[in-house]
Order: sequence, then C-alpha cells, then structure tokens
Amino acid sequence: MATNTYTPVPKVSTDVKIVIGYLCKEIAAGGPQGWPGTSPPLGAVLAVRPEDRQPATEWIRVLLTHPRARPDHFAFVANTATRAGVALPRAPWAGVGDAEPDGAPSRLHALAEAGPDSFENDELAYLLLDQHALARLALLVHDLMPDWWLDELAEAGREYAKMVAIELGADELIPETKGTYVDPTDVTADELATLLNRGRTMGPKADKPPYAGPWSWHLALPADATRRIATVAFGDPDKAFTLRLLRRADGGAEVEMSPVPRKSEVILLATFTRTGDARQFTLAVPTEANDGITPDEDIRPSTRSTACDTLPDAAYYTATN
Repeated sequence: MATNTYTPVPKVSTDVKIVIGYLCKEIAAGGPQGWPGTSPPLGAVLAVRPEDRQPATEWIRVLLTHPRARPDHFAFVANTATRAGVALPRAPWAGVGDAEPDGAPSRLHALAEAGPDSFENDELAYLLLDQHALARLALLVHDLMPDWWLDELAEAGREYAKMVAIELGADELIPETKGTYVDPTDVTADELATLLNRGRTMGPKADKPPYAGPWSWHLALPADATRRIATVAFGDPDKAFTLRLLRRADGGAEVEMSPVPRKSEVILLATFTRTGDARQFTLAVPTEANDGITPDEDIRPSTRSTACDTLPDAAYYTATN
C-alpha cells in the first residue's frame, strides 16, 4: 500500500494553460515568420497580460522549485505551439554569461537573485515558453541559493509534511449506504427531460446507467497510514479518529474526519485503485480548534474536506462490490 508521504508533481493549472494559449496566439498574430529573431525584440512586444501576472508568477516559482513539474509544462507548451502553428521564442538574454560586458551582473543573474515577484511581464512570457531559459535560470538559482528560494523550499517542506498518500479500493472502502434506484416512469415528463438533458437519467432506458452503488464509505486504512495521519492531525500517532468518504450528486467526493484535526491540516493524496484516478482531499483545522479559547466540548465533532473533481462511477464501486 502506498501510505508514505511523498512529493507530488504539481500540474499545469487551467489558469496557466490560458496564459500559454494567449501567448501562442500573440506569436501567431506576429506574421508568418513568427516572433523569434524579429525586430523589435520579442520581449518588447510579447508579455503576459496584467490580469495573468499572478498565475504566471506563481507557476514560474513552482517550476523553479519543483524540477519534476517542468516536463509536463513544456510538453503542454510544445503541443499548444504546434496547434497554433508557431515557433517557440528563445529569450535573448538566456545565453549570456554571469556578467555583462561592462562587468555588471547579467540579466539572468539579476532574475535569479530577485525572484519571480520581481520579474517583468515580458520576462515571465519568455520563461513560460523557453525551456532553455528556464533551465539556465533554475541552475543559477540552485548555485546562488538566494533567500527567496530558500524560503520557498522551507515552505514546500512544511507542506509536504502534511501529506499522506493512500490507496482506496475494495479493501479500504467499506460501504455504509446504498444508492437509490429511480425508474423514469416515476417522474413527470418535464423531470425526465431535465434528467436526460443533464445526462443523469436513471432507469433501464437511460443513456447512462444509473449510479446504484454506495453513497458513503468508512475508510479502513492500513495501520501505518492511520498512525501517520494521527501524527499530522493531532501530534499523537495513537490518537483514534475515523474517516468517511462521501459521494456527491455531481460525482465528486468529500472526506469527513472525526474528531477534527487539532495540530495541523491533513492533505490526503488518494489513488482510487479501481480506475487509477488520483484526487487530493485537504482536511483543515477549524478556527475554534486552535484558538485557545473554545472549550473542547464546543468544538465541532467533525469536519469535511473541499470536494474533489468528478470521479467515474467505477472508482467508487463495482457490481460485485
């Protein structure tokens, strides 16, 4: 069972994909030759939009701190550029040495020292699209070890300490309830049309089979995972607690924990072994649980994670289980 903590690979967010798509469209609008090698320099023309600065900056910080995130990022960049029919630009300052001809630190050196929050919008555009520029910057950051980067590593370490990887399959998902079968003949024509339009009609003639499995499960996790979660949540590996998985009507899920975490939030990195789908569930410490004022008896008995994205029905159950 995968119950140890580990460093997950950050994924390219929808916001970042939108930024990359916008940049590729801007390059395509620059003419059949594209922007690379044209005059004026690309950096003076192409830049992330002001409204895109925050997601671009945050993602560049991730790429500089998490090397394993880079392959997926640049694979997406390459695919987007191919679909747009454009050549990816190269940052003109990426091949410059550690110093300018006048002895001043190079632009790349200055970027490494300053950190992503200080990058100009055109610099962010280059670094999102040019893997060579980002790789050179990452190596320089590693060599210089600037304060901002050490702070990022320390924060990442604190975040990883909260994570526990678990597998959820037939042995771990213990059903508590069964789904309710709905026959289309039991609803009005308008209700049936609504269900059909939503793709959620249940019954023998439905396009999509009904969800007839459980709607809640007790999570029976291995002892090492249980002790790890208790250590993170309570600071006590022997602290008793329960976890339940709750299926939502939209196919997503939440995890409920009782009692609530008191020491730290818990981040469950769950793999649903029937389908291989992976989801993250964060169980936060309620405000009253660590304010130092609220009596224990007034602290809520349980808490729920935010809902995860929709899962296929097969992730929850099979006809035989």
